[in-house]
Amino acid sequence: MIANGHLEEPNRASEMISNGEADMITLGKGALANHDWVMKVEKGDSLDPFNVEKILRPDAKIKTFES
Repeated sequence: MIANGHLEEPNRASEMISNGEADMITLGKGALANHDWVMKVEKGDSLDPFNVEKILRPDAKIKTFES
């Protein structure tokens, strides 16, 4: 069973596997905000929050010759 959705919180993800609710978890927003999520969790480092503006809306500028 694969669990997905709001599992960027390591305790919740671990709990689901420990309780037999899931065999595997997947990350979406948690991985986008923390490309090294596994390493951060392993080290006990804090995780960066998901920031829509920073991650999903890049600052793309059209150059004058492109318009």
